[in-house]
Amino acid sequence: MPAATPAPLPIDAAQHGRVRVELGARSYNVDIGPGLLGRLGETVRAVLPRAARVFMIVDENVPEPLVRRATESLKATAAGGGAGGAGGGGVKVAGAERILPSESAKSIATWERCLCTMHEARLERAEAVVAIGGGIVLDIAGFAAASHRRGVRYIACPTTLLAMVDASVGGKTGLNLVRTGKPPILAKNMLGAFHQPSAVLADIDSISSLPERELRSGLAECIKHGLLGGTLGEPALLADSSPLLAIGLTRPRSPLPIEDLTRLITRNVALKARVIEGDEREERETGGRALLNLGHTFAHGLEAVEARPSSAPDPLKHGEAVALGLIAAVTCSSRLGHCDGALVNMVHALISQAGLPTAIAPGPRAADILAAMYADKKVIGGKLRLVLLESAPTIRARIVSDAPHDAVLAALAAIGAS
Repeated sequence: MPAATPAPLPIDAAQHGRVRVELGARSYNVDIGPGLLGRLGETVRAVLPRAARVFMIVDENVPEPLVRRATESLKATAAGGGAGGAGGGGVKVAGAERILPSESAKSIATWERCLCTMHEARLERAEAVVAIGGGIVLDIAGFAAASHRRGVRYIACPTTLLAMVDASVGGKTGLNLVRTGKPPILAKNMLGAFHQPSAVLADIDSISSLPERELRSGLAECIKHGLLGGTLGEPALLADSSPLLAIGLTRPRSPLPIEDLTRLITRNVALKARVIEGDEREERETGGRALLNLGHTFAHGLEAVEARPSSAPDPLKHGEAVALGLIAAVTCSSRLGHCDGALVNMVHALISQAGLPTAIAPGPRAADILAAMYADKKVIGGKLRLVLLESAPTIRARIVSDAPHDAVLAALAAIGAS
């Protein structure tokens, strides 16, 4: 039976957006706008009318007032302020875990800790997990929900720009593995499951609390979607988004107008939703969901060796790795004759104007990054699969298997790998 469709929220249409992800019984809404964490209780009640309780998994970086907004909403529902449950008991918080996000925290140990606490709380199959935070926390929480009692429902509340336009939509959940060696190699997202949320609440009030570097990291996924727009039925997305991105880039301390920010996120979510509806589990040989991996095979290789941006002492943020991956991908495309130098320059300029890194700090060897790329979960038959770009007559994406090593190494050299 298809998931219940929540009644329209009584909100300002100019400041709020909604994207419906149509997946039959697993369909759900993505709501975008200010104040939505204050509607968590009524959302739980609307999409999960039998849920007496929820278990919360919260990112430690989320400001306490936002967490309180969510918990007070649940309390109000439990006190009768919401629509009321099947038995009139409302929604209570069964328990909670807090996670300080990092790639090393995206581990079996963290996942197991969440599962043990959920088990101790006796969270039942008719109940749900609520995840509040960035992409790492949503990935862990989603996989915990997929695993507990062989699957409970969950609601995603992304609080970073990157999580809003990427991790919260599509049902990919997972953990990293650490492969033994000297040095140990991080294997990105090698454990996981496809487990769609029951609802997504993207409260853009959380954007104003983000550090500048975190905000810029989210812009990388928006740029990626723009470059894919011509292939995925949104050829104007990059051009239409550029003025909105420029506002945030030239005045990083001033937030985007609410209407513009809502529109930017909504259009990015809509593009991703369309792809997921046609290829939910990334099973198509060409095109489909795999195209969303543009820049990501290079990015995961960089993250695996803990590469650092040339401008910061700590490891790359995921969006920074994606930005570098986009430069590497378009450079590889150029070396193989798929695109011209103008597209290489355009992508480089977009990344630079966004305040994102265009090179890594000295250290990681190209050979080590390449080895990590070959351990990527998307490798098939021992062959590296890359999403590359063509530039004529318009920007289009294509999947290339077994790209020559010299082209891949040239791409890594373009971002500073020695």
